[in-house]
Amino acid sequence: MSHGLAGRMRWPARCLRKPGRGIYAAMDCIPLQTILTWLRRNCSTPPVSRLAVGLLCGLIFGALDVALMLPMSFPDKRTALFAAFCSRFGIGFVIPLLQLPSWPGWLVGLTIGLLLSLPDAIVTKSYAPILLSGAVGGIIIGGLTHGWGMRA
Repeated sequence: MSHGLAGRMRWPARCLRKPGRGIYAAMDCIPLQTILTWLRRNCSTPPVSRLAVGLLCGLIFGALDVALMLPMSFPDKRTALFAAFCSRFGIGFVIPLLQLPSWPGWLVGLTIGLLLSLPDAIVTKSYAPILLSGAVGGIIIGGLTHGWGMRA
């Protein structure tokens, strides 16, 4: 009686020997591509929706930015932290939802991070930290959610 992957496979003609005995012996002659195909079909989890990824990225990026701002002093600290969280949440939420076919993910993130950070930077007149934070966060989120290279 055969079980699992090895029991359903035909041994390729190019195998020099039949598999031996023992727990790993059946894997002696199964091509790697066949194993990977079987694993993809039988062991994959359903993909996470873009909306869920956007919510998660937004929450993480917003919380991280607020954590970085906690030691700073502001006239109205609660409002400043809430505004920073909302701004960074928006960046993290929008980037995974965008589909720009020929752009690499990091460039999508950089562009959206800068564009959505620009109003806050203009209002506060604190350009460097706000734009840098938006750009770095956008690059990371875009690269992780859309890939780092060019898409076809």
